[in-house]
Amino acid sequence: MTRRELGTLVGVYAVTLLAATAGWVVLFHTSLLSGSVFFYRGLVLLALVALVVAAVLLVLRQTVLRGLLGIRDILLILSLLLSVNVVFFTHLPVTADRSISVFMLAWMNRADGPLTADEIEQGIVQEYVIDRQAIAKRLEEQLVTGTLVPSGDGYVLSDEGRSLVAVYELIARVFNIDTDNLSP
Repeated sequence: MTRRELGTLVGVYAVTLLAATAGWVVLFHTSLLSGSVFFYRGLVLLALVALVVAAVLLVLRQTVLRGLLGIRDILLILSLLLSVNVVFFTHLPVTADRSISVFMLAWMNRADGPLTADEIEQGIVQEYVIDRQAIAKRLEEQLVTGTLVPSGDGYVLSDEGRSLVAVYELIARVFNIDTDNLSP
């Protein structure tokens, strides 16, 4: 492979990864799957982008980039696209959507001065849990994902929900995580 070919190939990787990531981000500003659980919406949108990228790269492999772009390159580009964006997505956007810690910091950022622990607790319970209906949102998400099922006027764990709790208990043991949240 010549330097020029290597440069072209590196450019294909870079342009593809940047364009695909930008396209994925743009999809969040559309109504596509907008009623879905944010986490699953992000993963499905990324999978759709990956399918489009694969199709485009396969066409380019047969035309403009014949002899330069191989199947291994396409698989590597897709692997990079998926792995980097899933790690990014689960660490920043999903955390921004779900984390009480992030909400607490943003809530405190609006304060005029110091707040006591009781003021922070009362304010967060009122605004995050009650006003923004955090519990109702989480219950709806769990119904959608199938980990809860309605039972009379309430809810019970489904078999999938019990399995998920068992997985988290295992993860807590393996990584030596405090199990207080898993054994209330």
